[in-house]
Amino acid sequence: MTVRILVLEDDPEDARLAERELRRAGLEFTARRVTTRAAFEQALREFHPDLIVADHDLPQFSRAAALELAREIAPGTPFILVMGSLDKETAVEYMKAGAAEYFRALIEQAQDIIAVLDAAGAIRYASPSVFRLLGYAPEELIGLLMVEMLHPDDVEPTLRVFAEGVATGIGGRLLELRVRHKDGTYRILEAIGRYLLDDPLVHGVVINARDVTERRSLERQLLQAQKMEAVGRLAGGVAHDFNTALTAILGYAGLLLGGLPTLSPLRPDLEEIRKAAERAAGLTRQLLAFSRKQPLEMRVLDLNELVADLGRLLRRLLGEDIDVVTNLDPTLGAVRADAAQLEQVVVNLAVNARDAMPEGGRLMIETRNAELDDSYAREHVPVRPGRYVMLAVSDTGTGMSAETMSHLFEPFFTTKEAGKGTGLGLSTVYGIVKQSGGYVWCSSEPGHGTTFKVYLPRADEPQEYLRQASRDRPHRGGHGGPRARSHPPRLTKPPVEQCEAMGRGCRHDRAHG
Repeated sequence: MTVRILVLEDDPEDARLAERELRRAGLEFTARRVTTRAAFEQALREFHPDLIVADHDLPQFSRAAALELAREIAPGTPFILVMGSLDKETAVEYMKAGAAEYFRALIEQAQDIIAVLDAAGAIRYASPSVFRLLGYAPEELIGLLMVEMLHPDDVEPTLRVFAEGVATGIGGRLLELRVRHKDGTYRILEAIGRYLLDDPLVHGVVINARDVTERRSLERQLLQAQKMEAVGRLAGGVAHDFNTALTAILGYAGLLLGGLPTLSPLRPDLEEIRKAAERAAGLTRQLLAFSRKQPLEMRVLDLNELVADLGRLLRRLLGEDIDVVTNLDPTLGAVRADAAQLEQVVVNLAVNARDAMPEGGRLMIETRNAELDDSYAREHVPVRPGRYVMLAVSDTGTGMSAETMSHLFEPFFTTKEAGKGTGLGLSTVYGIVKQSGGYVWCSSEPGHGTTFKVYLPRADEPQEYLRQASRDRPHRGGHGGPRARSHPPRLTKPPVEQCEAMGRGCRHDRAHG
């Protein structure tokens, strides 16, 4: 939207300066400059300004008269008076002309919070927008100290800046503060103060604060997505080169073992070398899954059927102290994905949940159709709006802190003690879901369990997935060939046997705090 600005200014250089500053602020506008009463009145009737900016010192046309004229011809149009200093008598003149009503209307309709504090930091005035942004009625805040609403970690730096401003009268320093909402949560505000304690009309500190919570959240999501992309490229390159070395190790180990007698004393040592190389190859396959470089056998699947097929495996895998509950939508749409890889996603998330419930608990697996709209996409970078199928895996375990969640899908990140996990379980989930064209999100709080939600694009084609289909495919075994080393572990054996055979592949890491 282009804003129409009427500028009442006799100095063309000052008018250009004002326009330049408005453009630097990112405002799209069309400006018209006038210098006389006649031109001002004509512009009010024909230009229909959205905003009026007027200089205080015009030689032939009083700004009080301009304000009265604006009230008559364009009532409700914001009127900004630009001035250096103003004596009481002139201020009263403007207020009689209606300036106070205009300023009050501007403040009351402002999207940002405007507040006035006294020298001690107590709130004397809060604009109506405080209710929309922080949940308080303005009168609830009168007399409250500003710092009582701040996050404890933000109190000391805020008091320091406020004290400096009161002492010097110099403001203009932008602060980012966490301010408590009435519901107990914190919103992130950008605040700037102007210290007008010596101004007889204000006699206080004027604070302008803007809610940037959503913006900061989007920035964090974007940075996280960029970081995961960079780490994925690095992991893929490392895994590829490492697999080349492992191919040689496994090949030479196989040749040596083939040439040794069965009872040779060297055989046990060579067997250990081969086993170690195979374990390392398993890790590289997981890295390739994270970096989205493994080939997928895409087919149209019934996610409900896939989850149901895994039910017996999950109950044996998780143990009797964990209650597995499923809530599968009978109208669920199909998805196009690799069945074996999706099985691995479900198993990884389930085992991850098990590790968060050492004393037992409940695991809930849910499916449903989801429509992700533009609003959701704006809040969840880099989601694209559209029709999806959702798979949710929830537990009643220990939960995670925000700091832990910020590293959740990074390869080799784990909060377990050394030797109790590779840190690749959730990064593998992330890679498989991303390569399938989907998204995975996690919500958790310490002590309140965790929910992972996987969104996969809905497919309208006929389903190809049949029971046991992913397990009936020929096994592409071995680690030596170039084709084999590009593939992550696949569930090509019956589920329980495969899980036991994978061993380390099913001991996925819990990143819970």
